[in-house]
Amino acid sequence: MAVPGETKSVGEEQVKKKPGTETITNITNVSKPTMTVSRPPADKNTGVAIVVFPGGGYSNLAWEHEGTMVSTWLNSIGVTSVVAQILVPLASHFAPEGKRGEVVGQIMSGLLIGILLARAVAGVLSTFVGWRGVYVVSAVLMAGIIVVLARSIPYRAPDSHTSYGKLLGSLARIYRNEPVLRRRAIYQFAMFGSFSVFWTAITFFLSAAPFHFSTAAIGAVALAGAAGAFIAPVAGRLGDAGYGRIATGCALVLASAAFALTLFQTSIVAIIAGAILLDLAIQTTLILGQHAIYALNPAERSRLNTLYISTFFIGGALGSALAATLYERGGWPAVVALGAGMPLVAFLIWLTEPRRAIVSA
Repeated sequence: MAVPGETKSVGEEQVKKKPGTETITNITNVSKPTMTVSRPPADKNTGVAIVVFPGGGYSNLAWEHEGTMVSTWLNSIGVTSVVAQILVPLASHFAPEGKRGEVVGQIMSGLLIGILLARAVAGVLSTFVGWRGVYVVSAVLMAGIIVVLARSIPYRAPDSHTSYGKLLGSLARIYRNEPVLRRRAIYQFAMFGSFSVFWTAITFFLSAAPFHFSTAAIGAVALAGAAGAFIAPVAGRLGDAGYGRIATGCALVLASAAFALTLFQTSIVAIIAGAILLDLAIQTTLILGQHAIYALNPAERSRLNTLYISTFFIGGALGSALAATLYERGGWPAVVALGAGMPLVAFLIWLTEPRRAIVSA
């Protein structure tokens, strides 16, 4: 079979029914995969479409079924990673006004803990069931989550029937017209950049003298970061109580100080403490930022979240790209200079923030 985008000749597409079934069709020699959307009956059409992309562990369940190569390709580019960023603004929509920050914090706490623990759990599972078994277990768990979400998420009809293209086209206007969004995105750009600088370079640092840590030992240090995720509900409650602005400023300073703490390069305690405090600070600004932008325009929450998340992931990518080069040329002190400097710059921008510009942010 061909991979998506392959230009060489792979022969004509062939459609075959799987023996013993009438519904499973195997299409081979696919070089230009397409996605078919089945529309509901006109009397039940609310304008909402649910598209399920087979990715991650689903590619194992789809083996020898239609979509195997497409699911593998989609998984390789991270298509299914957007699911969490759909659920968070949806939960914000259903949450009571005075509890929105707490609800978002609880969801993000679960999300972040899952991200931080996933590698450790996968490592343990792989010793018993192999790497393919990890994907199968993941697929089964995700299938179970789909059932739970389908039964528990309340029905919501969109407030408008604007086309998807027009929604994307409105992103520039929203970014231009929302100063709160721009500020919060800049803060998190710097914070996630600092986060990525730390966790990219720490592998090089701990594997060298004086620690000479193994991959497993470095992974154990990374688990310390899970402690920072537990601050998310607390940060949400701070936002609900109207302390978002001051808590943001404190978190920016804390992130810079946490990175500076790791200059005690021979102390693993200082390294772990710095990692926990850094993660704690970053999760705090993340949740407070989401709390602030979700209060702007309820009809645009998903698009506000899109701009916010996209901006801070760009910061993370930049931090990762710079970390390796800085470590090679200047060692850990150079990494600390960048990692502590990014939230410090964000703090200087925070000092210019009008106190009345953000209500309950």
